[in-house]
Amino acid sequence: QLKSLSLDGNEIAGPIPSEIGHLQQLDSLGLGENKLSGPIPSEIGHLQQLEGLELQNNMFSGPIPSEIGHLQQLNDLILSHNIGLTGTVPVEVGQLKSIWYASFFNTSLTGGLDDLAFCNIRSDFDFSKMCADCGGLDPKITKCCRTDENGHTRCDPD
Repeated sequence: QLKSLSLDGNEIAGPIPSEIGHLQQLDSLGLGENKLSGPIPSEIGHLQQLEGLELQNNMFSGPIPSEIGHLQQLNDLILSHNIGLTGTVPVEVGQLKSIWYASFFNTSLTGGLDDLAFCNIRSDFDFSKMCADCGGLDPKITKCCRTDENGHTRCDPD
């Protein structure tokens, strides 16, 4: 079974086919630096083993599918440099329990991380390694969550 698919930087054009959801053993999907367009298919939510989803530097449009919130093993979510992504980051994305890096920079997404509960993931989460870049066009927000030596967690603009 295919575990990792990395097709970064191959100038692949067109939409991601919905059949991507059939690759249920994938733990890594790298399709960055291409010319992929259209919506991100909701079928990506079927990839329950996925730890890394890198779709940066493409031409995706429309909202981020809430089904990405089904990817409870996801560590990395990189959607930056997709200016056609619109709407807000789904609340389900903010509830991912394994996420440690999320990037939404240079998109047309609105809102901020305060709406996402990234700082309420779980009490034993290592926030020193979690950073989320939510720098859409408006507002440009980058927040990192850190746990200090007293065990207090804060998210600050970077």
